[in-house]
Amino acid sequence: MGLKRAVLAGLAVGLIAVATAVGAGDHPERDFAGSGLVQRHAPALRTARPAGLPGLDVSSWQGNIDWASVAANGGRFAYVKATESTTYVNPYFTQQYVGAYQAGLVRGAYHFALPDRSTGAAQADFFAAHGGAWSADNQTLPGALDIEYNPYGPTCYGLGQSAMAAWVESFSAEYHSLTGRWPVIYTTTNWWLQCTGNYAGLGATSPLWIACWCQTAGQLPAGWSTYTFWQWTNQPVDFPGDQDVFSGSDAELLTLANGGPPPEPPPPVPPPPPPPPPPPPPPPPPPAVICRVPRVIGMRLARARTTIRRAHCTPGRIRRVRWRRAGRVLAQKPSAGRRRPRGTRVRLVVGRAAGR
Repeated sequence: MGLKRAVLAGLAVGLIAVATAVGAGDHPERDFAGSGLVQRHAPALRTARPAGLPGLDVSSWQGNIDWASVAANGGRFAYVKATESTTYVNPYFTQQYVGAYQAGLVRGAYHFALPDRSTGAAQADFFAAHGGAWSADNQTLPGALDIEYNPYGPTCYGLGQSAMAAWVESFSAEYHSLTGRWPVIYTTTNWWLQCTGNYAGLGATSPLWIACWCQTAGQLPAGWSTYTFWQWTNQPVDFPGDQDVFSGSDAELLTLANGGPPPEPPPPVPPPPPPPPPPPPPPPPPPAVICRVPRVIGMRLARARTTIRRAHCTPGRIRRVRWRRAGRVLAQKPSAGRRRPRGTRVRLVVGRAAGR
């Protein structure tokens, strides 16, 4: 423990001794991961933490942090702003960075980039020398490069897309040469598309820390099929500062801290089962049975009655009249061919012999 305390004390002394020649009009104490989104009035849409290990990122905005409370509330990791450009060191860095370590969180440092001030390599050197170095101690994440909207001028810092991609590559390569780790890249998809032309050259080496205060992380920059960290809101929902999640397990977080590859992307959520097919339409109702009045004139009475019943009608009252054709139907009502409700009575006039 004596060596660890000596290292931490040396880090604190070194940070306090840094002279920060901040330019006139600069406000590095107000710049943090996502401050560009705030300037663009990006609303924080989520109010509940998404799936993943919970964590946070902080800067001088938050001042001293109660890390014991963060740990007690379930915080697993933290990123702490260390530097900006080559002129600023977070004055609260020691309390925030060392305090997170002492509370048992896995933590890392991040650098707020100003690509128009100096080269990527120069800013990586400054970052690594003032809190952004890495050590294999089970609790130190690789340093992160916060590359986002310019807080002082043009969105892309006056650099073209190719020049910006080259700047980020320069920072990344220099940081790797100094620490043996590739930096985590913090950005938004919108900024990355606009300012690097959706450069895809970093996805194979650098974990992605995506900033999207949305219901889902949404489209990712080219080269990454998944995010490693997601900053899902700038509101202090669970912890001080901005709220983040890690996409893997505790074991995978430890693997990332110790130099392993980023966690494998989570399996895609299976699509919901297709809705059941609609039930078949009911069969058409049977045709209505009606009485289609048959022609029975000239038939003998017995046959006429049978014919009437087969037509779904009912033999009705029979009136007999004298006629030379005794026993045969002389007239009917309704007349033949009429369509009537089933069971309609058909009245008949039947001949009878004279004298009867």
